[in-house]
Amino acid sequence: MRCAICAAKRPSIGAISCCIITTIISKRAKAPDDTFKDFKNHVLHVRDNDWGGAIEACEEWYRRTVRALAAKDWRQAAWSAGVLSHYYCDPIQPFHTHQTEEEGVIHRAVEWSFSKSYGIFQKIIEARGGYPQMETPASEKWLAEMVRAGAQASTKHYELIIDHYDFAVGVKDPPAGLDQDIREAIAGLVGHAAVGFSRILDRAFAEAAVSPPKIGGGLQAFFLALETPIQAVLKLMDDAASRKEVEAQFQEFQRTGKVRATLGDDDKVVRALYAAEVMNTPLSSLDAQWPREIGTQSTGTPKPAPKPKPAPKPKAEAKPKPAPKPKPAPKPAAKPAEIEKGHAHRCGRGGGAQSREGAKAPARSARRRPARQG
Repeated sequence: MRCAICAAKRPSIGAISCCIITTIISKRAKAPDDTFKDFKNHVLHVRDNDWGGAIEACEEWYRRTVRALAAKDWRQAAWSAGVLSHYYCDPIQPFHTHQTEEEGVIHRAVEWSFSKSYGIFQKIIEARGGYPQMETPASEKWLAEMVRAGAQASTKHYELIIDHYDFAVGVKDPPAGLDQDIREAIAGLVGHAAVGFSRILDRAFAEAAVSPPKIGGGLQAFFLALETPIQAVLKLMDDAASRKEVEAQFQEFQRTGKVRATLGDDDKVVRALYAAEVMNTPLSSLDAQWPREIGTQSTGTPKPAPKPKPAPKPKAEAKPKPAPKPKPAPKPAAKPAEIEKGHAHRCGRGGGAQSREGAKAPARSARRRPARQG
């Protein structure tokens, strides 16, 4: 599958390997989770007067990206752009735009299902005709507008995920926890995030007034080959950790009806800050709330379309049977005159001697027999 930046057809980096940039950026994109842990900056609650710090975080790391590009410090530029991508894309995930106890139960499981379903989302995007058309706003606050627009687009699907996600299925088979309604909604958001971030990079290169460095095909292949083994191992480790975390949360939910003890650090922090700063409610009150039922409207995993039956093989044309050999024509029947002639011949020649013998026999008999007397 093509990388999102390549698929979005970002014009300003046609001279550089998009896949190399994506690989470098993707490593830095996890820094806000693994290193900074500034989880309030990962959300933008547009229903609560833009509570959260995603806009400010994006603006800060955009400035850092432009400075590094202008200095042609490509390594620092890749780092900064990776961090920027995290803060921009997080609010395009619906669960980063609002806060409820229901969300806390399935937040981690839903993200795991999303991460294992990008191939499905890609197919939906392509079936719709490709990635959406987007342009950067012309206003001075263009970046803030783009971050807010992403959050506004995603928050529409917040309740949809809670109502349609199948937790019991997703814990075993992450993609199967998403029904078709969720898949359609998230595919649109994935397209929005990919194109939106590519437009932000366009703007950064233009503002820095630099062109990306060119990387030869041989060098590109060399770097990719070096990174492949460690990336494969890290992916397996991350997948195993995600499964362990989601299974623990599912077990707690089954036992207690909530997820608190096994809640991830990011969810714990955002939940506590939201309770204090927006709801003015102590955590003990939230702990006493029971979440409503989850997944009550799930339509189940869509079944794959049946494979078309193979076309029947054309039957070999039967070879025509050889025509029977014509029977020899019967001999013509003899004419009546010829029959009589043949009969006369047999009587006259073939049977003549016999007739003469027969005629002479009585005469000989008569000579031998003595005459009767008296």
